[in-house]
This record gives sequence, C-alpha cells and structure tokens, in this order.
Amino acid sequence: MKTIEQVLNKIKELGWSVDEYDDCYEFGKYSPAGQDFSIIIYSKENSEDFIDQIYDKYNEFDVSEATYFWLDENGHGKNGAPYDMKDVYEDMKWCEKAILELYEDLKYWFDNFDKPLKLFCIEVFDEDEDMNQYVQYIASRTEERAEKILLKEANEHYYRYEYDFHEVDKEDYEELYEDYDFKEDVIYDKK
Repeated sequence: MKTIEQVLNKIKELGWSVDEYDDCYEFGKYSPAGQDFSIIIYSKENSEDFIDQIYDKYNEFDVSEATYFWLDENGHGKNGAPYDMKDVYEDMKWCEKAILELYEDLKYWFDNFDKPLKLFCIEVFDEDEDMNQYVQYIASRTEERAEKILLKEANEHYYRYEYDFHEVDKEDYEELYEDYDFKEDVIYDKK
C-alpha cells in the first residue's frame, strides 16, 4: 500500500504544485490561458480514498459554472482572464480534463506501481503504400496503456494507417538492447 506522501510526490512528478494545510491539500497548475487553477482534497489516511477524492472533484467540476464565474467584473478580460467567452469556456474544459488526467494517471500508477516494465512495439503501415512507415518502442507496465500511448503517437503523424502492436519477446529485446540507438529511441512510460 502506498502512503499519502508517495501519492503527493507522484502528483508533483505529474506537474502539479502541492500545498499542505491543517486539514487539506491544494493541488495547482496553470491552465493554457494562464489561470492559476487548483483543487482541494481533504486529508485521508487511506491513499486509495485520497486518489478517489480527485475523481469526485472531476465529477463535481461544472465547466459552465466555472466559465460564468470568470465573466463577471473581475474576469472578462481583466485579471488575466480571456475576454472572449469561448476562450474562457475552452480554458475551463482544459481544467476539467486536467483533473481527470490527474486521477487516471494516479490510479494507473497506484494499481501498477509494483509491476515490472515490459517492452512493446508498434509498426505503422501506410494504407495506400503497404510499407512500414514508422516503428516505435515503449517500456510500460501494462499492454493496454502501452498501446494507448503508441496509438496516440501514431495519430499525431499519420491520417490513414494500419498497425501491428505486440509485446517484444525477451530474445528480440536483448538483441535490440545491444543497439545504442535503440536505447535512445524507446519511450519510457514513467507513470
């Protein structure tokens, strides 16, 4: 079982600030529009319940209400708030997504922390040319997460493609690992 202190350190690793008060913790991050955004989690002894409180904050976050708050005389182009209502709304959607990502990353880390890293590979083929366009490796603790990360990477580079995703077996891994360039190109899933 992980301690609250380990969870707080992981939150910092994920790019959030952590402030501790008598009965709560405040986690903060700057949004793309420059908002000093934060959530407050009340102290718990159980680290799993502590992480679940972050999901509760995600469920409670009302994007429209948060947007409306910044459209009054203190916001709406003042105090660093965007002037355009659409920009404020999109910034609040980012904040909502950031809370969910924090929860998902912590939950994954909590559930998989003790599992060993495995090596996975994706080979992307251009649909029209039927040739290998892209090969990427990732060291991750779970197949599901490795595939998700590698497909996100492929989607950034290719519009139409087919792919082959698989775990690299131990013999192939040892042969690849001897290649210095290979070590430089592996993505390491640090979560």
